[in-house]
Amino acid sequence: MKSALVIAALCLLPAAPCLAQQAQLDQSSQPASAADIERYFEVMHLRQQMKDTLAAVSTEMRQIMNQQLQKAPNLPPDAEKQMNEFYDTELQKLPTEQILETAIPVYQKYLSEGDVDALFTHANLSSRRMAADRR
Repeated sequence: MKSALVIAALCLLPAAPCLAQQAQLDQSSQPASAADIERYFEVMHLRQQMKDTLAAVSTEMRQIMNQQLQKAPNLPPDAEKQMNEFYDTELQKLPTEQILETAIPVYQKYLSEGDVDALFTHANLSSRRMAADRR
């Protein structure tokens, strides 16, 4: 009986690190909090990225619309000005903060606290490396 217990213990001994690792994974597999996701947005400069993307898309849309306006007959002389004013007004109305708030639950669904912590660690290391490269 003792030899059976010793054999079982020896067989299970290599699995001990896996069990410890699983316990660690369970602790970090809690869903990320909304504050964690907000912090992630800040670290990744997501708001600025959205503004930059919208500016690039706006520029492309204006170029395409200007090309189309030049091809269109019978337009008023200030059609380009009206179009640009329309785009400026509509882009100001775009609810970027609401878009980000709506995205938080999606990020929470797919990221755990451990994932967000790992992203912060990676982002901090990357920003430090970039700062060192600038010097």
